[in-house]
Amino acid sequence: IWRWLFAGILISAAITTWLPKDLFQNYLGDNIWLSMFLVLIVSLPMYVCATASVPIAAALVATGMPIGAALVFLMAGPASNVATIGAVYRAFGTKKLLIYLGTIIIGSLLCGWLFNSVIAKQTVGSIMQEHRMGIAATISAVALLLLMLRFAIAELKAWLTDIKQAKNSADLESRTFQVKGITCQGCAEKLKPALNALLGIVSTQVDVEKGTVTVKGIKFDNKAILAAIRNSGFTPTE
Repeated sequence: IWRWLFAGILISAAITTWLPKDLFQNYLGDNIWLSMFLVLIVSLPMYVCATASVPIAAALVATGMPIGAALVFLMAGPASNVATIGAVYRAFGTKKLLIYLGTIIIGSLLCGWLFNSVIAKQTVGSIMQEHRMGIAATISAVALLLLMLRFAIAELKAWLTDIKQAKNSADLESRTFQVKGITCQGCAEKLKPALNALLGIVSTQVDVEKGTVTVKGIKFDNKAILAAIRNSGFTPTE
C-alpha cells in the first residue's frame, strides 16, 4: 500500500500548503449538510484508495471542513467510483445500482451528520491548530520516508529483473526433437533432469501427446542432447 499512502500524503501536503486555512468556513460556514453534499458529489465518481483518503481527509479538516463531511469523504470515496458504478450497472442492472448508490449516499450522510453532532468541530479544530512538529513526529516522518524509499527500490529492482529475464528469454535458442517411447508423464520426468543437466540447456518441455521434446538454451550441443535421450531409454527420430 506504500504507493497509495505516498499519493495521499502528497495530496494532503498540497492541500495543507496551498488551500487557505479557513476555506470551508468562509464559503460554507457551519452548514454541515451543504458541506456533506458537496463532498459526496466529488467523492462518488472519484476513485480514492482507503489508505490514501485518510491523510487527504485530515488535510481538508485542517482547512475548515466539518468533521462530518470528512467522514462522508472517507466512506463514499473508497466505496464508489465511475468504474465501479459502470460495472454494477452492467452486471446487476439499474435497480441494484440505485440500491448500491442509495446505501452509500444515505449511509454516509447519516453517519456524517451523527458524527458531526457527537464530536464538536471546535474540538477538532483546536487539536489541529495546537499540533506542533516535535522530535517524535520528525523521527516518524523520516522513518516513513525511508520505508517508502525501501519499497520503491525493491519494486524497481524487481521490475529491472523482469526486464532482464524477458530479454534473456528472447535470446534463448529453441530446438524440438521427435522422440519415440514417450507414453506418460513418468517418461517426461525421466527425460527432463537428464537434458537439463547438459551444458547450455536452460529448460526442457516434454509433450507426451505429440511425443516431442523441446529444449531452450544458449549454444547447446545437439549431439549431446540426442545421446542423453538415448541414454534415458528413448529413441530420437532426428
